[in-house]
Amino acid sequence: MSPLIAFEAAARLGSVTMAASELNTSQSAVSRHIRNLEERMKLALFHRDGRGISLTAEGATYHEAVASALRGLRDAEERLTQSNRSLTIACSYSVSHLLIMPHYSRLRGLLGEDVTINVLTSNYEAMAAPEEPNADIVIGYEYHGSGSRSQRILIEDVIPIASPDYIAKHKDVLSGPVKGWINLRFLDVSQGRVGWATWDGWFGHHNVVLPHSSVERFTNYVYLLEAAAAGSGVALGWRGFFERLQKIGALETIGGNWYSTDNYLWAWCTRQGQNKKSAQICMQFLTDLQNHSG
Repeated sequence: MSPLIAFEAAARLGSVTMAASELNTSQSAVSRHIRNLEERMKLALFHRDGRGISLTAEGATYHEAVASALRGLRDAEERLTQSNRSLTIACSYSVSHLLIMPHYSRLRGLLGEDVTINVLTSNYEAMAAPEEPNADIVIGYEYHGSGSRSQRILIEDVIPIASPDYIAKHKDVLSGPVKGWINLRFLDVSQGRVGWATWDGWFGHHNVVLPHSSVERFTNYVYLLEAAAAGSGVALGWRGFFERLQKIGALETIGGNWYSTDNYLWAWCTRQGQNKKSAQICMQFLTDLQNHSG
């Protein structure tokens, strides 16, 4: 590479002296590199006279090719360098707001300050996240990636939750049998193909049929939790998602029995992210979320 770099600089600047200065080397080193190229190709690349150097016809053709190749290498290096200084995560708005952001400072510390973190969000909560081509990591309710690059983040464990005022107002009903709950107001997410346990499933687990008129549905789990915190009804709290509101006293769990489904929250590397160090670090961060979300 050194002879090519020396030749390109001398040809572009029209001077061995200026090329040596730009490359922080000696004139003799630049001249030697050029001479070695000429001897190898058995061509004169420069005209030399007392006034300096100028390209021969063959030298001009070669310079165009060398300059183009060096630009391509520099561009590729820049793209690769910038790629490893960024991380893009595709997930639902709820995952971003309730799972990623509460632990953002820890992720930032793991990646370092020079890595840019981008989060691509979607409000279509109930469906599985798509294989986002512009993302390094995808988080969704149904796994679409390749086996060794996937990771289960959270199993779907849920428990009834409500605001302290709502629980106090209905404490006699909530402390009684589940079949006596059906006249309360329940907050639920709109159900798609996968993900999100519903009240129908929870009551079915207890052999009780819930009237549909008792359920208010939301397309966004963040809004559902806000409604529950405002005292609008009873929600199902997904382990790892509602604890921040619980810690500030906005929500409380009802009883101590968790209901588990066969659903998981998954994370996987896209083809773009498979060879990125930042994506590998983030995958480990997501793997550890189970231990930090209780």
